[in-house]
Amino acid sequence: MDLIYGCEKACITTKDNITDTKVKQLGNGMRVKEQATNTLDPVLTNVKEFYAPPIQRPALGLSDHFSVEVQPLVRSQQLRTKLIVKSRDLRPTTRMAMRTYLGNVDVKTLIDSKDSCKGKVEMLETIVKTGMDILLPLKSKSVQTNEPPWVNQQLKGLIHSRQKALAQGDQEQYRTLRNRVNRERKACRAKFYNSKVEHLKDCKPAVWWREVKKLSGMSDAASRGVNPATLYQHIDCGQRGSPPSTIDIANTINQAFLAPMRVFTPLSPNTSTNSDQESAFQVSEFSVLKKLSALNPTKATGPDGIPGWLLKENADLLALPVTDILNCSFKEARLPQSWKDANITPVPKQNPIHDVNKHLRPISLTPVLSKVAEDFVVESFLKPVVLAKVDVRQFGTVPGSSTTQALISMVHSWLSATDGNGATVRTILFDFRPEHFLN
Repeated sequence: MDLIYGCEKACITTKDNITDTKVKQLGNGMRVKEQATNTLDPVLTNVKEFYAPPIQRPALGLSDHFSVEVQPLVRSQQLRTKLIVKSRDLRPTTRMAMRTYLGNVDVKTLIDSKDSCKGKVEMLETIVKTGMDILLPLKSKSVQTNEPPWVNQQLKGLIHSRQKALAQGDQEQYRTLRNRVNRERKACRAKFYNSKVEHLKDCKPAVWWREVKKLSGMSDAASRGVNPATLYQHIDCGQRGSPPSTIDIANTINQAFLAPMRVFTPLSPNTSTNSDQESAFQVSEFSVLKKLSALNPTKATGPDGIPGWLLKENADLLALPVTDILNCSFKEARLPQSWKDANITPVPKQNPIHDVNKHLRPISLTPVLSKVAEDFVVESFLKPVVLAKVDVRQFGTVPGSSTTQALISMVHSWLSATDGNGATVRTILFDFRPEHFLN
């Protein structure tokens, strides 16, 4: 017997080598004559009430066997989850308009009018957000999460027209639209590959292979729109008798992520610093310009609303104001409140998720300017101290070193210790795994 599995109730088809006695033992089947007056392949099922009577269809090609179609009475509807996505128009023309806006606004004078670092940061954020809301406003669009990423509105319109012609029985129009759909589909896939996937082959082979599998149909193309209520439905929120809401789940995760911070005591806002006695750390406009020019424009925007691409493309216009903000922050020995904010995303370590502390890890998205300030502190203070204390045989997390140098050092020490003295080397290999894999 051959089993046919689908989204409907399972049915069993049997070949003509099964005897009538065995068929009677299985119960009444649904039969249709496939060749002249003979029934070659009876369809047997124990859920006959869920299926319509078999339909005899024309033969395929030159075969003398009629094809048989068995349809369920109730068809399952494919879920079409809509996702509302908000995005800005980032075409080169709109980016150039944003640059013109920043050039016409005297950003340096407006920032100099504020005395504190907090006021300077708020002024810069206001200038940038005002220009982006006018020139690059947020627009909402509906996206089907189970559609391939290369499908556009033109292809959807052609498919709709093709299906409409088929339903109306207009075969000539249907064939014309069918050919147009096939050509447009191939063009959309090729355009998407050339613009989004092809360049990944040299820099990110794993991502390239994943996208190729999506294009070829080897994996699911719907990677967006995961319902949080479904993903985190197994988390215990302390409720009994009713499923937790998304707000309850968010509060439970938030409390778990904040638990390690309860052992710390916040500094008093009036805490005095030694900025008056000691000269504060200062950065130059040129060093800030280099930092801004080296930013990754594709990185996500932090909670302050200032994107990395804007800082990178307008580094020559914003280097001086940003330098003033950084030096003021170092002089006050304080971080602006907006630089302390972060968008936290709980990323699952496994599925299903039961324990928040073991099965979730927080991923923080902080403002781009706070990362720039952090880079200056690390390069000027932390990195020299750490490198001065680290062992000469330490290769991990050390600039300019690699695993290749670690292997060369290890083999060199073995050969030096065993050269001409008959000694041997005993090696113990440790496999260090993350803690969440051991729980």
